[in-house]
Amino acid sequence: TMGPFELRPAPEPSDGEEDEEALCLLGALRFVLEPPEDHVFRARDPSPLVERIEELGGCELQRLTSCPVVVGYFSPTPRPPLRISLRTACCGCAFSGSGIAMGKQEVTPLDEEGCMEVRRKRDGGDALLRVDGVPPCLLPQGKSEQHISYGPFQPEDIELQVQCPLWVYWVPPPDEEDEECDEEPAEGIVWVAVDREQIPDEAKPLEGILECPGEAPVFFHLDGNTMGPFNLQRMQGVG
Repeated sequence: TMGPFELRPAPEPSDGEEDEEALCLLGALRFVLEPPEDHVFRARDPSPLVERIEELGGCELQRLTSCPVVVGYFSPTPRPPLRISLRTACCGCAFSGSGIAMGKQEVTPLDEEGCMEVRRKRDGGDALLRVDGVPPCLLPQGKSEQHISYGPFQPEDIELQVQCPLWVYWVPPPDEEDEECDEEPAEGIVWVAVDREQIPDEAKPLEGILECPGEAPVFFHLDGNTMGPFNLQRMQGVG
């Protein structure tokens, strides 16, 4: 129910004297309310009932008959910002010069830690992120556009990763035209790349082991059939 709630002063023992001026009970009202779900109650402070009594005196009831008065608000529970990070898989660092655009917004440069904060929709939702300043070959699915989903409060962070796909190959030396030449034969050259498009047609795969030592060693077996990619991934908590 919304009322009515009848206000009456508490009976006081009579001492034979009367108060010179009795204060209106409406000036003593306090509102301690249970808000609807996903809201918080914010009472007006000071109360307009108190203000009018102090300013105008007399009985607030008569003024209240003219129209209702606002005594507080139910404010929607604020949503935390959504933190988005973009860091390299090899060392967990920011990718210099990179930025992210959310939806149709302008690109926002990332900070020194590779992070940015965006406003979260009240009920969460899906969003399209456009990564700028990072070659697509280093991003998931080889695409600059990444789809994300989030809720009203979770996750707190969305982590995107700049991948480290290694391609290891060698290029044989060109064929010698003069077999009787006394010069030393040309060397074959071993290369490492991160973009498949940069590998020449004459490149050949290698046999051996690709090793990355450290607190959590990583080994890749080179079988002579493939040049990669060998995705280098920094172990969580290492470094």
